[in-house]
Amino acid sequence: MGTDYVAVPRMNLDAYTQLDELIMSCADASWRKVALIIMRVLKAHGEDGETSIFLIIQRMRKLIAAQKLEARGNIWSPRYSEVRLLQSKED
Repeated sequence: MGTDYVAVPRMNLDAYTQLDELIMSCADASWRKVALIIMRVLKAHGEDGETSIFLIIQRMRKLIAAQKLEARGNIWSPRYSEVRLLQSKED
């Protein structure tokens, strides 16, 4: 009965900020599948080995908590959940 742990590479604050900005640039005002956003981020970020699906979802959760993104569904199930840029109250 072991627990599986996912290794997340250590990144500096600038790298997290850049990843957050990339996630935000891949989202828009319309609802989009989390899987689509992940694919866009991975494609734009390149294959550097530093960015994982797990890390992207973690950063999305931070952006949702910071009220920069809005989500519906469980984002840990990327094919069945969606995110969009948070709509202002005036919209």
